[in-house]
Amino acid sequence: MPLYHVRMTRRRSRDGKPWVLRWEDPPKSGRTHQDTIGPMSAALAEQHRELWQAELNGLLGDIDADGALPWADFVERYLASAATGLQPSTLSMYRLVLARFTRVCGPRTLAQVDRALVERYRISRAADVGPWTVRKDLRTLHAIFAWAVDMELLVSNPVIKVRSHGRISRPDPDALTPEQTTRFLKVIEQQPTWIHASLRLACLWGPRVGELAAIERADIDFSSGTLRIPVTGRRRTKEGRGKTVPLDADTAGLLQELSHRDGPLLWVPLKSGEAAGGGRRYRERLWKSASAVLLGLGIRPSDGKPMQFLRRTAETNMRRRGVPDWMVGAVLGHGTRVGLEFYSGVSGPEIAGQVLKLMGDSVTRA
Repeated sequence: MPLYHVRMTRRRSRDGKPWVLRWEDPPKSGRTHQDTIGPMSAALAEQHRELWQAELNGLLGDIDADGALPWADFVERYLASAATGLQPSTLSMYRLVLARFTRVCGPRTLAQVDRALVERYRISRAADVGPWTVRKDLRTLHAIFAWAVDMELLVSNPVIKVRSHGRISRPDPDALTPEQTTRFLKVIEQQPTWIHASLRLACLWGPRVGELAAIERADIDFSSGTLRIPVTGRRRTKEGRGKTVPLDADTAGLLQELSHRDGPLLWVPLKSGEAAGGGRRYRERLWKSASAVLLGLGIRPSDGKPMQFLRRTAETNMRRRGVPDWMVGAVLGHGTRVGLEFYSGVSGPEIAGQVLKLMGDSVTRA
């Protein structure tokens, strides 16, 4: 009796590049059936293909004879569960880490995943990326396998006691100085209103690009001088909670000029006959504009990310003015530990000068 043979191909669609499984039913009959299994890594798609071929041929018990959960099934179950609680951006990161773990380690069942396999993944990642990224991947895997333990799919978490070695070095964070901030705000006055408003908001108050792209007229309270960034409907923030951003008079005036628009206020204006560009077009244009302005001032962000650089500038300038940590965290949308570790760009000489000023007469000789 002929056996089923499942082939795997990839096609383009609006949802990315999903994998498609094709087979003849009955075998060698010429009648082709297919099933789309979605975009994923080639290794994970191959596992789907093998499992489906085994099931069609009645051989699935041979692959899973010991009752262990197939790795591909575990990934599918975890992502389905995580999708009900994680933010879309976080879920995407978890999906990428799982795909990378599958490609590097290639487990066939969940039961095969142990500390040795996680250590192999850590070593492989350490050869390609920095130690902070390795630690972030390990934290993600720890959360994933903690879910497996809670669901009684694993006896213990294999990431426990897997550690990065050595002290991690981190370059000093950079941001605009007060003088550079003044020059930057002056230069962007020559930009179109939507760019001027976007970059001024990013530099002074630090909203993320996705948050800027979603701003609508109803979010602005001109009487109190505030901008509300809510979590409602399809609108999300990275931290999963809404926040309120202060508006200075000049920024509020720019937003007032754009308030006649329906929908997102800051999107790129459309020309006659031009198709809607949406949020992606806005992000691309804003990133290029910010890069050009900074380059014109002779400034190159150390991480090559101009919008993150402006967000660091917003936090740094608030700290320079003595804004308390908890207020900085509330406006920017992160905890004070995250801010102190990654975003504060106050230089060493600035800090030393502030400390000397605070110490005052106690260190002055008579």
